[in-house]
Amino acid sequence: VCNIGIDTCITPFDNTPWAAKQGDNLIVASVLLAYRGNAEEVIIPEGVTTIGRNVFWERDGIKTVVIPNTMAEIPEQCFAAMDSLTKMDIPNGIHSIGDEAFAWCNSLESVVISSAVTSIEPNAFKDCPKLTIHAPAGSFVEQYAKEHNIPFEAE
Repeated sequence: VCNIGIDTCITPFDNTPWAAKQGDNLIVASVLLAYRGNAEEVIIPEGVTTIGRNVFWERDGIKTVVIPNTMAEIPEQCFAAMDSLTKMDIPNGIHSIGDEAFAWCNSLESVVISSAVTSIEPNAFKDCPKLTIHAPAGSFVEQYAKEHNIPFEAE
């Protein structure tokens, strides 16, 4: 169970020999359930297809996260309230970005989004004051940025 406002995620697998072998990422059936590391750059392994809700909520110290091509969406509140997050590249495998996925990321300056993204929830980038979105000119992403008054730069 992950609770908002705590630094750790408690799962039924904690304190088991199996979990100890998992390292920083707790992955079950291709779902990232918990991240327990403290690296500035987090690399989500290829093969992960989704991320559990609030896995990265309020995780300070993480500046970048590398998302694998095996994911199709960025779930709701996935990276919300990460004060140290500065940059994110969203790969071609991603087609949608969930509600408040990056909300309240005060240091987020740059998000590069591929033209494969065709759905972004209205509050996906809520209260990201430094954000500039980078994407192909004429894409859905450009339209989204303009409609939500987010600075945009064509890639």
